[in-house]
Amino acid sequence: MSHKDYIKVHTLQGVIITKQSIGSVEAMLPKKLFVRTHRSFIVSINKIKSFTSELVETDKTDIPIGKLFRNGVMKVFTP
Repeated sequence: MSHKDYIKVHTLQGVIITKQSIGSVEAMLPKKLFVRTHRSFIVSINKIKSFTSELVETDKTDIPIGKLFRNGVMKVFTP
């Protein structure tokens, strides 16, 4: 999750806070394993349990899908 100039990364081991842009973090992540769902969120694809056109659901939370990112999210899950 993004907070201005800081990124909060949720991992299995805990939360990491770093001063980077979400775009630079997105560029470092493998595109086959992660999807950007919103200007403030990048999600591990294998953690997504279900999705609609507006939300992706993980074990712990619902994450919004922004209008600008909707097509990219849908491409991940459609053949």
